[in-house]
Amino acid sequence: MEFWSDRIPSLSVLIYALLSMVIPWVVYAVNRWLHQMADPPWKKEPERREEKP
Repeated sequence: MEFWSDRIPSLSVLIYALLSMVIPWVVYAVNRWLHQMADPPWKKEPERREEKP
């Protein structure tokens, strides 16, 4: 008879799964921040102003 404890992944597998989600998100966030700080003006999206009718 298998117990639930036999089906739970080891701690290292859980850590690697967490890192596989956290590392790409951190890279995305840093890349986005660098683009906001360092992109030249012509590469930035123009600010949209909503005019009242």
